[in-house]
Order: sequence, then C-alpha cells, then structure tokens
Amino acid sequence: MGALLYTIGYAGYPELDGFIAELKKYGVTTLIDIRRRPYESYYEQYDENNLRNAMTREDMAYIRFEGNFGMGTDEGDEGEPESRIDFEETAKTEAFGKGIARLRYGMEKGLIPVIMGEAAEPVLCARGLLIARVLHEMGYTVKHIMPGRIKDHAELEEEIRDFAKREIRSEETGEYQLSLIPPAGPGSSLPDSGELLAEGYRRLNRLIF
Repeated sequence: MGALLYTIGYAGYPELDGFIAELKKYGVTTLIDIRRRPYESYYEQYDENNLRNAMTREDMAYIRFEGNFGMGTDEGDEGEPESRIDFEETAKTEAFGKGIARLRYGMEKGLIPVIMGEAAEPVLCARGLLIARVLHEMGYTVKHIMPGRIKDHAELEEEIRDFAKREIRSEETGEYQLSLIPPAGPGSSLPDSGELLAEGYRRLNRLIF
C-alpha cells in the first residue's frame, strides 16, 4: 500500500467550518486547489483568500496547482467551450507530469494532501477521473472524502465499470438509462475488466468535460 492522499469536493459542504472539520478529521496537512479560477459567485466562502486564511488558522497549507491540474475550457463569443478536455491526453502532458511529481515529493516528505475540486461526487470531477486514477495506478492509496462517508478509489472504479456496462447494454437495447450505480445484468459479451474500466473513464470524460 502506497502513501495516502485524499480528494474532496467543496460543493458538498455549504459551511466552510464543516469543510475544515472534515479535513482535520482525516489528518490532512495540505490542500491542493486544482481550480483554474479560484473565485466563486455561489460558493463565496471558497474563494481563494477565504480558503487560504481558513487553512492558515488551522495550521494547514493551501497550494494552487492550476498550472498542473487546472481543468476547464476557454469560452468563445457565444459562451460555448471551444474544445473538450481529453483526460488520457492530458495525463501525457509535461505540466500534468510535473504536478504529479510535486505531489509525490510532498508525500515523500510526510505531507498528507487533499486534492480539492468542486463536485461533491468524485466521479463527476477531474480529481476522480484523472488525478486520482493516475495516482491509484502508481500504487498510492486514494480516498475520496464525501459528506457522511469516505470512498476508496477502488470502490469508485467498480462504479465506473458498472456505468460502462450500463451504457454498453443501453446501446444494444436502445434504452438509455444513465446510472453510475446499478450493475448490468447478464446478456451479451462485454470487454474484460480492464478494458471496461478504461471505457468507463472515457465515457465519463466525454459526458462531463
């Protein structure tokens, strides 16, 4: 089992005090903010300055990784995204690799980081579909902090496999029912476990980004 790190989505915590309490409960030392723009109109309590000050008061570090892990698209004149983000290609970039290296160095020094995005559910965020995936494959122990529970990344990957099964079977029957949890029943042949997981990651990538 490798070094431990967490992820969290602030949308699940309307109160900043509750968010900080969750981090303290799990012994987090450092918050990694992956947002490209750390300013919120709806979640003003999670603006960069507010969050940095709150972390400092609790003797925890706040670090922005937007140059390495920041996800988002530039908007055109009509407000539509000009391009999609391909997570598999993003994982191959120099900037992303440097971000992983920065995280690994910190963990080697004893830091316990939490990677923060917006969505409460990690499967709806780059932190779960890209960053945690890469670190999990490297052998690190990744756990997702969620309101009222914590989810191991291996559990998340089972949900992703189930999602891929559901989608493939829906295509075969013509009945599309988007669901992350319900497993598909017996029927036609499916890819093997590894291919099914990769397909689930790709489909969720296209769906969300």
